[in-house]
Parts: sequence; C-alpha cells; structure tokens
Amino acid sequence: MANYPSFAQMQGSVPVPRDDMKVDYATDGTPQQRSFYAALKYDFRIKHKLSAADKATLDSFYTTNRLLQVTFVWAGDGSSHTCYFKGPPIPVWDQNWYNVDVGLAEI
Repeated sequence: MANYPSFAQMQGSVPVPRDDMKVDYATDGTPQQRSFYAALKYDFRIKHKLSAADKATLDSFYTTNRLLQVTFVWAGDGSSHTCYFKGPPIPVWDQNWYNVDVGLAEI
C-alpha cells in the first residue's frame, strides 16, 4: 500500500463523516436503527497548493494508485487512514501555482 504524498493540506481541507446508520419508524412512531459497520468512516476533501513539479508527482501517484488502497495522514490530528481515491485530482491554475482538490474515501 502506497503512502499518499505529504503535501501541505490547505485551509478548506475537510474530513466529512460518513455513517450508514438508517432510522426507520415503527407504526407507533418508535424509531428503529440499523447499521452495517460499527464506526464512522470519513470522506476527505483535500486542498493543496502545488508547483508544476508537485502537481506532476500527484498526477503520477494518482495514475499508479487510482484503483488501489493508499495510506493517508490527516494533518488535522495526524491520524492515518486507509483510503481509495474518489476520482482524479482537480487542478485549477492560479498565478504560478495549482490549487488542487483531491477526494478520498476511507475504507
């Protein structure tokens, strides 16, 4: 399993909790819960400000690992997560830098 590159995670990067808990209601109004996994998982929306060389590194990493598990370290608390890419990195050119948005889904 490859380690996600250690680029700085910019303001606006967020971990989004994902829970499969479903609530249904009985005919008397009593809530019923069900869930298939025991703990919350996270989808990460990561923002980077990258040079052209760093963008090329990220593009190469994505191409090599787009269907594989990667180890990602969330800068907010240093926790490590095993994730899949949710799609390709989305770069936006901004005065000599690329603002890149990356989506990851925790396994």
